[in-house]
Amino acid sequence: MNEQITSQEKAFNEPEAVVSGIALRPLSAGTLILLKQTKNPLLEGNIDGEDREFHVAAFLYIHSADAKAVRRACADQSAFREAVLEFAEGISIADFSKSAAQIKAICEASVVGMNYEVKDGGDEKSPNA
Repeated sequence: MNEQITSQEKAFNEPEAVVSGIALRPLSAGTLILLKQTKNPLLEGNIDGEDREFHVAAFLYIHSADAKAVRRACADQSAFREAVLEFAEGISIADFSKSAAQIKAICEASVVGMNYEVKDGGDEKSPNA
């Protein structure tokens, strides 16, 4: 079996991970959609971009808060920002600083080998493009 696919399957199928003391649900197609919908650059391994702290907190929020509440918040940009900021208030700086590298590794493992394109006017691209 291809080593890249094995790491992707592992990222999607492992039981919840703990990142800086926060229990995270496993990655799923649903959480990948929410990360894309909220334009989270961590999905593409970009950990050094602008507003990095917010995107790290957003990743943690999407994977640990109540799933229905997360989906509702993601539907509205202002509501999502407020929910993430409220969530981040409960994370210590020490835990928060450790989480960025862990999240980058999770994202890289999850999208490895994912290649898809939409033809005929679609704008979907591979997350690895």
